[in-house]
Amino acid sequence: MNSKTQSMKRIEVVVSVDPSDAIFRAQLLITKKKWKVIGEVDRINKYGNQSHCIDQRLLKPFCYCFD
Repeated sequence: MNSKTQSMKRIEVVVSVDPSDAIFRAQLLITKKKWKVIGEVDRINKYGNQSHCIDQRLLKPFCYCFD
């Protein structure tokens, strides 16, 4: 291994957010100067009707509609 690959780490993060109680998972590549998301950010819990106000399928897991 060279020094560049030794200073890189690949990790998985799981975060929960308010007010939706959504739980998201993503893979990150970490170097000395930046963090980069690898692949998709996935919602790993159900969101039911929380995103009823939006029609875009790709955004639904990330949205929370206030009524």
